[in-house]
Amino acid sequence: MEQEKKKRGRPKKNIKIQEETKRGRGRPTDYNPEFYPKLAEAYALAGLIDSEIAKKLGISVATLNNWKKEHPDFIESLKQGKSVPDSKIQNALYKNALGYKYEAEKPMNVSDGKGEGSHIEIAKYIEHVAPNVTAEIFWLKNRMPDKWREKQEIEHSGAIDINTITPEERKARIEELTKKREQK
Repeated sequence: MEQEKKKRGRPKKNIKIQEETKRGRGRPTDYNPEFYPKLAEAYALAGLIDSEIAKKLGISVATLNNWKKEHPDFIESLKQGKSVPDSKIQNALYKNALGYKYEAEKPMNVSDGKGEGSHIEIAKYIEHVAPNVTAEIFWLKNRMPDKWREKQEIEHSGAIDINTITPEERKARIEELTKKREQK
């Protein structure tokens, strides 16, 4: 009888009371809808990633993720701020993948003639930048993954019969290959 009491342990508290005490616990949120969305958008516009934005805001990444879930204005501001730098990078990647030309200037030492000295003139010319193969591959892998990813899915239809040769034929083939290897 005493062993049964030990197994049961101490009586549990009323579950209703436990649930009521859990509500309202924890630190209240520091989220300010007037301040944080604008600040997060500015940081995203500057090209910062989520972990860097969280650090600048003085919060954890988990809190940043919670704010994104709980506050539609916050996530919308982040998306809006990230769209400009993302677009710039996308355009730069595209430009590098295709190659491009730009006007450049180069200082040139020009002779005044007949050994009378020289002066510097700025010469304008067109610089050609060759297409960047790495950028091309990156673009293709991300824009057309079914055709360009490294791992290709190949579907085989039909049966595969691994018992096409008899054990005797297999043994003869092994002996033949062994003799060829010994001759080398």
